[in-house]
Amino acid sequence: MLESSSGIRNAQAIWAEQKARLPVFVGVLLCLSAIYFFQLEEDLQLFRLFLIFVAGFFVSGLLDGETRLKFIWALNAGAMFALFGVTAGLGILVIGLLFFLIVNLPIGVWWRALLALLSGGVLAMGKLGYLPFAEAGIVSTVIGGLFMFRSILYLYEVHHGWQNASVWLKLNYFFLLPNLIFVIFPVVDLKTFARTYQPEVSPETLEKGLLWMMRGMFHLLLYRIAYYYLMPDPAATSSVFQVIQYMAVSYALIVRLSGIFHLSTGMLCLFGFNLPPTFDNYFLATGFSDLWRRINVYWKDFMMKVFYFPIYFRFTKRNSVAVFISVMLVFLINWGLHQYQWFWIKGTFPVTIIDAIFWLGFGLLVAANSIYQIKTKKKRKKVKEFSLRAASVTCLQVIGMFTFMSVLWSFWTSPSIATWLELIELALPISAVQLALIAGGLVALYCIGIAGSYVSYYLDKTNKNPDQSLKVKAYALFWVVAVVLMVNPVSKWVETSLAIDLGPVREARLNAADAARQFQGYYETLLTGKDLATVGVAKNEDENSREWKPLGSFGIIKQNENEFSRSLLPDVEIIFKDARLTTNSFGFRDREYNFERPPNTMRIALLGGSSEMGAGVSDEETFENIVEDTLNQTGGLANSEKVEILNFALSGMKMPNQVMKAAEAITYNPQVLLYAIHTEETGRGLKEFIKIFTSEDASLFPEINEISRLAGLQPEMSALKKQSLLRPYARELVTWTARRIVKLAREANVKPVMMFTPVLELKNAKKLVEDEEIKNIFRKAGFLVVDVQTAYDGYDATNLRVAKGDNHPNAQAHRLMADELLRQFRNNTELIRLLEAVE
Repeated sequence: MLESSSGIRNAQAIWAEQKARLPVFVGVLLCLSAIYFFQLEEDLQLFRLFLIFVAGFFVSGLLDGETRLKFIWALNAGAMFALFGVTAGLGILVIGLLFFLIVNLPIGVWWRALLALLSGGVLAMGKLGYLPFAEAGIVSTVIGGLFMFRSILYLYEVHHGWQNASVWLKLNYFFLLPNLIFVIFPVVDLKTFARTYQPEVSPETLEKGLLWMMRGMFHLLLYRIAYYYLMPDPAATSSVFQVIQYMAVSYALIVRLSGIFHLSTGMLCLFGFNLPPTFDNYFLATGFSDLWRRINVYWKDFMMKVFYFPIYFRFTKRNSVAVFISVMLVFLINWGLHQYQWFWIKGTFPVTIIDAIFWLGFGLLVAANSIYQIKTKKKRKKVKEFSLRAASVTCLQVIGMFTFMSVLWSFWTSPSIATWLELIELALPISAVQLALIAGGLVALYCIGIAGSYVSYYLDKTNKNPDQSLKVKAYALFWVVAVVLMVNPVSKWVETSLAIDLGPVREARLNAADAARQFQGYYETLLTGKDLATVGVAKNEDENSREWKPLGSFGIIKQNENEFSRSLLPDVEIIFKDARLTTNSFGFRDREYNFERPPNTMRIALLGGSSEMGAGVSDEETFENIVEDTLNQTGGLANSEKVEILNFALSGMKMPNQVMKAAEAITYNPQVLLYAIHTEETGRGLKEFIKIFTSEDASLFPEINEISRLAGLQPEMSALKKQSLLRPYARELVTWTARRIVKLAREANVKPVMMFTPVLELKNAKKLVEDEEIKNIFRKAGFLVVDVQTAYDGYDATNLRVAKGDNHPNAQAHRLMADELLRQFRNNTELIRLLEAVE
């Protein structure tokens, strides 16, 4: 290969390799398009990173091996500034180079380790917010991702005499491009990294890298679909089948981690780092030791090399006891390292009993499995013919392992042991019919497994297994079709023709359970769980939204005369979700009013939750203020010259709370009570209805206590079990709410109006039916129902949210709501007649 002194090869060499790289480059552009149209890992700036990668991949093909290493490192350095800005980018670059110099100092390895540890302590102070540097949080997170494990491996290898690498290869080992945004990243082995680097990237490596990238993106898409469509809400779970589904999907969500790892290592392969696979069909594990070998292979290799073997070989008698103690110590260290990793992502070091049970329990099972395999080890014979017995054993082992890991994973990802036990309680008792159906499902899985085993055997025997090229073509075809479906005219046609919403496929959205928690006022983050597999990464973009606190944490909500009546403190001003929130002297978010209604004034009392309160918008941007100002500027409403809309809405208010709030609002002498209702209002309010059953204030709600008795609620039952029993009585609960508020309104000569408000997500057929049922219940109770759900029609919901992952309406959405409500005031004849009849 002819090369110039500058490291750029001659035209003939370039043309020869570029011809071979052209199909791969086209595939890379297809990946870029898919990342863009599906907004894959958008919060982590994956599209921006991938743009840098695409440019780097093209240029790297023009360079020789050593020059390519220099270029790749320079590309990584430039990406720091492009992704995080000048200040944070410079901080990451400088501190990263300092850490690199520390682990390469010409002193003893233990002294280097001590200096690295002390420097890491200073960096941890930045993560905790104790340093004045404004970007310290981002810098410490990224540096932690780059160095937290690879520095351990590096010093381990140096301690054992390894020196075979150029400074540029060492720099690239620590500064890996995908690791800038993916804090949870494969623990790449140093020797493997150096050994597998190809100065001249082979076509096979290029093809493998493209395959892994496409497969990783496919896994990320599977994660999104499983999370949104298949993960049931534990609060809505009412049968053993839903519990089984919840457990299985909880475990299956690890595909996100698999997707990140495949995508990352695929990108590195295209730069010439021919790394081995990171995962190995982990859902097909036949035992605990087998799972340990298959899942997160790099992590397993890291733990075995750095911890297990040094511990095991210290024993003079390397028997079952040595294996047991070594494995248990390794899993104890494993637990600690996961907490260490969690710190660099979240800034906390949680130590929980659930984590202890999970890691030590899993370690105990792996140790027992390893000892059993040692004692029963037999030489495996190569099977020439298909064996039903062998296939059956394997199939049953796979089903058993997946089932056990689903249960264990659901336990590990639960907030507490009590919560997990509540989930188990929902599955009990199991009827004979349910047992028969479960058995039938297992038999069906067994049959599918046997069929799959035979197909695998047949393909092996006939040498017809799909090769790497065929797999790339299959993934490429999938992504071409998928991207075409996402292009605006096509996607609109598909959605209209099939009456489906492609939004949850096109972008990351909260599923039903997490969306409900968000509107209870304390769920503020997107797609994050307790386990590292679902957290995946720290969000580097939109830091403010990541740090938003629930309203209750500001200490401005007070309880009134009973447990179900609460208000905001009067005369306070805070910044909530990056917007100014001010309360008046009466303790509701609104401008100042007189307690007594002024003459010739139409006074409307608004009841609602966080959306109506205006979570995420400033005081003057709430729709009720816009409507009030507009009506007063245009001559008032009905027979009144002036309009006042008093906003009694408050985050976390559910139907029982609204009954209490209606009684409070009526004391301000309004003529109209405007109650804003949303989709799934009943489901979100079940917890509040359940509180009544065991509350000291239960005597205030005799009808609810009777409904609870009919549902079979018992005080000793778990909260999830109570919700499951009470859910079938949702209609009765809604009816009680509507009738109770109408009774209060009529006694005060106030006109009750129910306003059905829009949500920033499309509804399925079931939700539409539920909405109509709620409207009918309110009509029969005596409400005038005003439907303003068309307010957002024709607008992209992603542009109407307060932030990514936060479905509260932003300022534009509030303006649209105000416009629709004004149209109702001017054109809705029933509403006009009602307003003209007020006294």
